[in-house]
This record gives sequence, C-alpha cells and structure tokens, in this order.
Amino acid sequence: MNPTEIIQNSKRNKRIGLITSILDEPNFQPISQLINIFKSPDYKIILITVIEGFNKFSKNSHIIVDNVKYQKGGHFFKRILKALRIQIILGLKLIRHNRDVDVWFSIFGNDLFIPTLIAKLTKKKIIHIIAGSLSITANFRKSGLSQIFEILTRLTYLISDNLIVYSSNIIEEYRLGFFRNKIRIAPHHIIDPKEFFLKTPIELRKVIVGFVGRLNAEKGIMEFIETIKILSKEKIDFIIIGNGPSYYQNHINRLLLKDKFSQKIEYIPWVELNKLNDYYNKLKLLVTPSFHEGLPNVLITAMAAGTPVLCTKVGAIPDVISEGYNGFLLENNNPLNISKKILDILKRDDLNIISKNEIEFIITKFSLDNIRKKYMTILNETEKTHK
Repeated sequence: MNPTEIIQNSKRNKRIGLITSILDEPNFQPISQLINIFKSPDYKIILITVIEGFNKFSKNSHIIVDNVKYQKGGHFFKRILKALRIQIILGLKLIRHNRDVDVWFSIFGNDLFIPTLIAKLTKKKIIHIIAGSLSITANFRKSGLSQIFEILTRLTYLISDNLIVYSSNIIEEYRLGFFRNKIRIAPHHIIDPKEFFLKTPIELRKVIVGFVGRLNAEKGIMEFIETIKILSKEKIDFIIIGNGPSYYQNHINRLLLKDKFSQKIEYIPWVELNKLNDYYNKLKLLVTPSFHEGLPNVLITAMAAGTPVLCTKVGAIPDVISEGYNGFLLENNNPLNISKKILDILKRDDLNIISKNEIEFIITKFSLDNIRKKYMTILNETEKTHK
C-alpha cells in the first residue's frame, strides 16, 4: 500500500488538527510542508495558529484556519501575560474544533501546556513536533524567559501522547532522554525537485560564499561577519540573505560602507521562496554557523540545488551531512576555524562530486512519499496505542 492509500484508508472522513504558537513569515515553509504531508481530498485540516500573514493558508480549500490576533512587544511581565492569554485562547479554540479532529499535531508549540492539557482532558490525542528549543533560543536572545519556557516545555512533553524529533542527535542535545519512550523520529521537510534544483554546475559558479537565514545570535551571523573580515584579502565574494533585529543589520551595513568590503558583499534582506533557488545556484559554498538548530530548511534546500554546505554539528545536521561526502561539518563556529575550513573547501577539486552526492541524498530522503509514509506510521501507531 502506498502512502497516499494509507492516508485515504486510515483517515477517510477524518480531520487532522494543527496548532502552533506565535509565528512569523519565516515559519510559513515548515507549516506548508506539514500541511502537504496530510493533504488529501478526503479530509480537511484545521489549523489553529498565531501567525502573521495567515491568509496564505486560508486560500487552500482543504484547510480551515482559525487565527489568533497578537501584538508583539511590551515589558517582561506584559509579555508573560500576553503569552498566558494566547494559551488560553488557543485552548478555547481547540475545544471548539475538537469534535472535528481525531489527532492534534503541534509544531512550534513546545510551550503550549494549556492547549495540550485541554486536549488530554477532552480525550484527544496530541503529538508535538519538536522543531527547536524555546529555552535555548530565549537564552541566546537574553529575553529572560528561558527558565519559564523550560518548565512549560517539560510539562507539555510530559502529558503529550508522542513527540517527533528530526533525528536521534536531538534527543541528547535537547536533553529529552526522560521522554525517550514516546519519541519518534521523522523530519517534515519536503523537497520538490521542480522548486529546488541544480541550474548552474558548481564548476561554473563564481567564488561566492553565502549565508541564508534569520539574523540573530543563535544562527551565528556575527561569527559569519567576523569570518568575512578575516577573509577580506582573499578572492572571495559574499552574499548575505536574511533579516532580523537592526543590531545585526547595522553590523552588515557598516561593513558595506568600507571600501574593501563594498564590492565584496551583497546584502539582501529578503528573497521570495520562488527566487531562492537562483541565489543558491550562484553560491560556491553556503555556510550555516549556527549555535542551535533543529533541521534548517536552508540546509535542505541548498543541498537540493547542488550547493555545497558547511555547517556546525548541531541539531539534526550531523545525521544529514557526511563529512566530505555530501557536505562539510564544523567542529566549532569560531571565525578563525570557519575561515580556514572555507579556504580548504574552495581548494578542493571534487566539489562537483559532492554536489551530485548531496542532490541524490536529499531528493531520496526528503521526498514527499518518504516523509508522508513516516508520518502516517506515527499517526496510525498513536491511534492504536492510545485508544
């Protein structure tokens, strides 16, 4: 039985509920990928979310979107009260849609203890997809909420039916050993070979090294900027794509004002998803020097475009990249180490082989059928185990 038949037979006339916490535009792609996994003409998806630009999902006829309005900002205690209010509202909306949902999935909702508790009290199954660690992110951003997130996350995981992580490496990194019995491994990243593909062979590309992603501390943007400074005398150009707090944008803009960097760096705050493949095909190497990751979409999409990648050993990345075969790994993200590794990679004469290897790996591992099959197995197992 193929994955589509599994969906149609096991979920006919049923609905999947998706619930998220507060999100913004960079999170559209993971949500869209998750929706595609469960997409079928035989049932609809109910999405309860706190997301800017949620109308993007409202246009799909098989999705019912129930959005919560949210205004960012405020002092420490005001943010806590806002977060509590959001959780209560999400819980009430969950109750409203409960009779039309068999299983709830939560993504980017590690701290959604109240909605999770309500799901359990109303005898609904709920599976949390762990896309990152809120407590680690809050700690990097010095928001003062890391301990609160850690407590809420642990309580949420404790009462969930199942947890999904991208790889076994994340179990240790996020200290999830206590929940091992309810953890299942399955990425939700899906690659469409018509969207991300090789256009320009690696040997025909100029020597351009890129960074693509959010400009914040945990993504290692400052380490990448320092790396550019170290490599300023090398015949290497750089592209930075991403937006974020003005603090990081100002660092980039100050570099652009200096003569020796003005012609070497191209900074683009935002690129539409349908144009991102063109930029990947300009790069000789993509660098992701993150301190903390789940499994970055940038990594998967760049590899599908045949762009060699250099990443830190965090999150699920070591389970995707095999050093020297389909990419490269950093032992740490010290700028001196990054710059040395970049120079070593650019000297290699086998980047075309690595490009070929990563395309074959990504297209196979992250095909829609492969990912859908993993999720349907988890879904069916959850329904049987927790009846």
